[in-house]
Amino acid sequence: MCGFATVEGLDAGRLDLDIVAAPVFPGHERATYRSVIIARRDAGAATLGDLAGARLAINERTSWSGYHALRVHLAETGRLGPFFGSVAETGGHGASIEAVLGGAADTAAIDDTIWEYRVGLDPRLATLAVVDRTRAWPAPPFSLSRALDPAVRAAVAAALPSLAPTGLDGIRPATSADYDPIRGAMVLAAEVAW
Repeated sequence: MCGFATVEGLDAGRLDLDIVAAPVFPGHERATYRSVIIARRDAGAATLGDLAGARLAINERTSWSGYHALRVHLAETGRLGPFFGSVAETGGHGASIEAVLGGAADTAAIDDTIWEYRVGLDPRLATLAVVDRTRAWPAPPFSLSRALDPAVRAAVAAALPSLAPTGLDGIRPATSADYDPIRGAMVLAAEVAW
């Protein structure tokens, strides 16, 4: 589950679970990821500033990498007022990429792990460019229900870092405190006016 959705649910008391680990994605040294901000190459956008007034596609308003990380990035670069001309929800990273490819949107923020995977599969993505990147954020966590038997929880949490799943460079132990950067950044994101 998304790190933002996890910490939001934990902090609100809606989730009865604990964060126990996080993935290390290929090309990353730590259990982090970024959002890439994409646009069509033929649009001539070379920087984030070139996207002022553009039509933005977002996954959904509960997505960290497809929405909130971009809001924080805008705030960190001094863009607190309305920046994009319009914002439309697509429902997912793939749909946001398709919106930019098809011309329904000018730009989108995409989880860099999904972006890299899709670039390797879809030659159409060569018509798109990464014009900016957000800072690194904690990777979506692995969580375990507190309803599990404590011995089972401990065994699973201990075993996760020893796994070598296909498509990951590893799994690292993690706790809720590792997601405090997301908690703190939400205050900054709230300053951005859409």
